[in-house]
Amino acid sequence: MQTSNIKIIDSIEEFAACAEPWNELAGNRTFHRWEWMFSWWEAFQDQGQLATVVSLDSRQRWNGLAPWYVTASPTRGREVKTLADGNACSDYVSLAIRPGFEKQVTESFADVIAGSLSVSPALNNVDVFQFEGHTANDPTIDVLLDHLSQRSVNVETEEMAACWQSALSQSWEEFQQKLHKSFRRKAKKAAKRLHEPDFEATIVDDPHSIEEMWPTFVQLHQQRRAGLGQVGCFADPRFEQFLRRATLRLADQRLARINLVSYQNQPMTANLEFDAGDCVAMYQTGMDPEYLALEPGHINFTMAIQNAIQRGFRQFDFLRGDEPYKSRWNAERISLYRTRIVPRRWKPMLRHGIWSAGKNVKHWSKSIAKQIKS
Repeated sequence: MQTSNIKIIDSIEEFAACAEPWNELAGNRTFHRWEWMFSWWEAFQDQGQLATVVSLDSRQRWNGLAPWYVTASPTRGREVKTLADGNACSDYVSLAIRPGFEKQVTESFADVIAGSLSVSPALNNVDVFQFEGHTANDPTIDVLLDHLSQRSVNVETEEMAACWQSALSQSWEEFQQKLHKSFRRKAKKAAKRLHEPDFEATIVDDPHSIEEMWPTFVQLHQQRRAGLGQVGCFADPRFEQFLRRATLRLADQRLARINLVSYQNQPMTANLEFDAGDCVAMYQTGMDPEYLALEPGHINFTMAIQNAIQRGFRQFDFLRGDEPYKSRWNAERISLYRTRIVPRRWKPMLRHGIWSAGKNVKHWSKSIAKQIKS
């Protein structure tokens, strides 16, 4: 569907055919790329209705992209969300816009959000637009919110779990010196173990090898989750399909790999990581709890960071989650936020008020429960 300088991608067939212009705007941002978002929609299209907005110039060239889909429920109404949200944990979410067109494109998108520009029935009478996982100073989101401040909408932003990113050095030895003395000993011990005959490190980065190693990676991830008393994301076959296809497609572009460490020929720990410009992002890890005494987590991260340094990357991103171990690897916290934009109409405002009240009650209940336990 197309209206003036706006095109709506609302079918999976259209989505499948637009990898090239999509990635031209997404660039090296993994969680914006077509391989990531299309793979997610293939697996989770039962979540709602595809309604991605593309801003075009007079030559039909893509200048901007809002990768949206719409969900509907009796209580929360019609919500517009970013593709690959929720348990996909897509970090650094934004709009994909050609440099130099930020003001023009975000103004069109602001008109769509405010309801003054009708481009698709799917985007009419929306109750809330949500951006989940953006940074505080994302320039594109900032320009969009500036436009929206002049329109009849309410904007609410809250902090989420953060990403953690570590600046890499020119060598592993130099990087180790940045670590706290007590943790430095653990990193040195892990590096030493990687050279012992009982330990074997394997790195695969081509689609065929990744597909062969995939069941082992999934098993290690699920074993670790089970050891923590959790179900694990791969219990949902849709998630397994999404991540496997996304990883294989990114590997086809040399943007994904699996690192595996075996002990006495048995898989011990593994991680899945993606390349994003000068940064390596560790998306998921797994380990066999039977080997916890060998500190497989330290071995896993040591292998991954050493490899990133050898390949010339400047940053190592542990991605979302405020686990204590991340700061021990000299990583700095990057806050992520969820922004909800509510049109000032009585029904969206009422639904948002009920949603906010329910959320506050939930937080209050958790706080009371913690106080009782303590």
